[in-house]
Amino acid sequence: MLIFLYTVFALNNAKIDKLQFFEMINAKLESNEKEKELSDYVESFPEVFVQLSSDLKIIKANNHFYNVFEIENGDSWIREFSDDFLVKFIKFQKGNESSLKFEFEVETKGWFLFTLNKHEEQFLLIAINIQEMKKNEEELEQQKLTSFNAARLAALGEMAGGITHEINNPLAIISGSVFALKRSLKKQSFHGEKVNERLFKIEETVKRISNIILGMRNLSRSELSDSSSHFNLMQLINDTLNLCHERFLTEEINLSFDDSDFDQEVLGSYQQYGQILINLLNNAFDVVKNKNDKYVGIEIVRDEGFVSIRVVDSGDGISEVSKLFQPFYTIKSIGEGTGFGLSISKKIAQKNVGDLLYFRKKDKTVFEIKIPKAS
Repeated sequence: MLIFLYTVFALNNAKIDKLQFFEMINAKLESNEKEKELSDYVESFPEVFVQLSSDLKIIKANNHFYNVFEIENGDSWIREFSDDFLVKFIKFQKGNESSLKFEFEVETKGWFLFTLNKHEEQFLLIAINIQEMKKNEEELEQQKLTSFNAARLAALGEMAGGITHEINNPLAIISGSVFALKRSLKKQSFHGEKVNERLFKIEETVKRISNIILGMRNLSRSELSDSSSHFNLMQLINDTLNLCHERFLTEEINLSFDDSDFDQEVLGSYQQYGQILINLLNNAFDVVKNKNDKYVGIEIVRDEGFVSIRVVDSGDGISEVSKLFQPFYTIKSIGEGTGFGLSISKKIAQKNVGDLLYFRKKDKTVFEIKIPKAS
């Protein structure tokens, strides 16, 4: 009796695994426990508990079962649940598994974690209300999304440090061309070839500014406003390069990309893969900016089912490769980085059914973003 009371206390304090409870019930059923003591034992359980026959008739159920699901007639209890729930139950009934756990949303009642266990020709069922946990999960996902967007915008801000020069320089070209055209108009000394040359320069420069703004808009757009599950890989690379070109140029870093004719639709989130690429380019920039050999390159690698973006730099590589993708690991000086970048980037890639890899190629450091092809 002392053991029984201790078990009830443990159950009420949620300190015992539910499968242990099943085992205890099974043991009591097999030992023909007195009906009164067994009923008390079941009733003491702080969650929904039901013992069912092979034809799904209720043998025993605690008050939680009737109260939580508002069931008045035990014989028709299954009608309170949807057909999908019944299908899961029947599959388990006919299958070979001895136990099953699944989450299910009961209409008007919320989310429950159901645990089923077979005992000879009978079934034991426990249902735990997880509505609050689901609510917390949704709030956590929203916080993750907010943090992701904040990190993405911060990375964009770092990448676009030279954006004013990137736009001011083309504007200076336009201004100079317009001034020359006005002067020719004033002197009435038009030369068709020179005028066309000036107009072409203005047109190309306007396109360049438009591409910079478009890239910033695409990469900074909230994921909530973009439900697309695929995107053009070249657009992502060009948008990113348009933003970072001036920053790399200012530090005299050789930023190379020679596969501009490549055209491939890929699967995943444009914004999330954009953040990974920006993170890698920001890291490469920090690594090579103080070196004599300042090289950062982007390469495209085609593979069956995947296409990869490789960010290659002339850095010295990573000494502790096993820690590379762990949170808080960083090779940057204090104040220059949190160490979250690569850890988050790898998780984002894997979430999109891709991956982020690291290796050395000759004397170069290589980070590879694997992205599944759309077709």
